[in-house]
Amino acid sequence: MAQDLGFQRDPKDWVQHDSSLATPEDVEIRRRIYWGCYISDKLISLILGRSVYLVYEDAEVQPMETLPEPPEMALWRPVGFDDDYAESAKATSMIPYLHEQVRLSRIIERMMSTLFSPRPHLDDPSRRVCFDNLNLDLNRWRESLPDFAKWHKWGPSSNPIPGVLALHLLFHSARIALNHDQAIASRGNETEEKSRLYCVTSAQDTTSLLRTYRTQYGLQHAPLVFVYGAVQASRSAKAFGILEEFHYLNQTLGELSSTWGLSREAMSRMT
Repeated sequence: MAQDLGFQRDPKDWVQHDSSLATPEDVEIRRRIYWGCYISDKLISLILGRSVYLVYEDAEVQPMETLPEPPEMALWRPVGFDDDYAESAKATSMIPYLHEQVRLSRIIERMMSTLFSPRPHLDDPSRRVCFDNLNLDLNRWRESLPDFAKWHKWGPSSNPIPGVLALHLLFHSARIALNHDQAIASRGNETEEKSRLYCVTSAQDTTSLLRTYRTQYGLQHAPLVFVYGAVQASRSAKAFGILEEFHYLNQTLGELSSTWGLSREAMSRMT
């Protein structure tokens, strides 16, 4: 539907046909609509196991930008909004986090369209190379994150914003999705121990992320990615015998079920 509506076309190309695109803000908002659809498409593909619908290379939409301060703010300068306000607003913008989520979604897109394609065209050696490259890309993505988007499990006490926690939750969910079947099929094979390690550490890190989010914000209105993350971590925790995490993750799914019926169904299948 998004493609039929032309969301993949950059809004600047619509101006001559659409008089509602009167300001740069209108253009920017429509760009955000497309990139929001692009990111959501990858999460839904992971959840349903379907192919991706929105392909990065098929779109001409420019990257999102943080909008400048609106002119109306000038009226508020005398009552407390000083010159530092613009810098503060820019620092708390969610756009930089969405840029990183788009980068991660591109890796998920390659994963779903090559390794997990309904009609895979890779022979065994090529499949192995693709698998290793995807793991390498995921690790490089995490290592290349700017400081504002990093999350350290054992770092100094801080209050990361929800965008950081959701970003890393998607990363660990995708890494488990990529490695879980390989780790299960090859238990006892030393050459495949890395897949098992990825699954175990991602399940443990997901548990820590969920604990942090639950403490700071509560889970009653947590977004769908938290359900998917908890499910992926729970099945790895169960498969590899990390029972403390498994019990906590099941408890988390129970709390998420007040908002997401999918969480209740997943919990019933896990136990």
